[in-house]
Amino acid sequence: MKINELLNQEAKFILVGCASSKERDGMSEFYHVLVNFLNEKPIEILELEIRGLFLVALKSDPAEITQQIAKIISEKKFNFISCKKLTPLNNIIKSSLNELGDVITNEVTKIPDNAKWKISVNRRHASIKRNDIIELIASHSSAPKGKVDLENPEWEIIIEVFGGWLGYGVFPSNSIVALQE
Repeated sequence: MKINELLNQEAKFILVGCASSKERDGMSEFYHVLVNFLNEKPIEILELEIRGLFLVALKSDPAEITQQIAKIISEKKFNFISCKKLTPLNNIIKSSLNELGDVITNEVTKIPDNAKWKISVNRRHASIKRNDIIELIASHSSAPKGKVDLENPEWEIIIEVFGGWLGYGVFPSNSIVALQE
């Protein structure tokens, strides 16, 4: 299955960073945790063209899944070897500032008016500039009204650009989980 096909299934996503050239091991490791610890069957796990990344499509809330995995790690029930970072994404679109401007409105309205927030942007093999993404979101008419706080945000606007795709979501802070130091 390809990303295009998953977009029609109303999937949610987790972008998983792993050791370069260990994508297959990471996919197996992640699948094991989803199925055996969380009773969660993914729609699909896709290896991406970018080394050190794969994408997991789910029906469940990706931020809840990442938090449940963080709990499994803290309780020392499982130790990830290949997977390094989990980033929840509510949706994926073609990598385009215009498309992002169209879809971000619904996402940023999740942030309460008085909340502290930040924008996290990661780009891999992408022509879109980081500052252009931040400027688009921060100057958008529906941008959060609260205060930007890069150190202790309550909410995080997550943007991941990987090749021709752009994943995005708005989640409570600490939804991105580092599995290894």
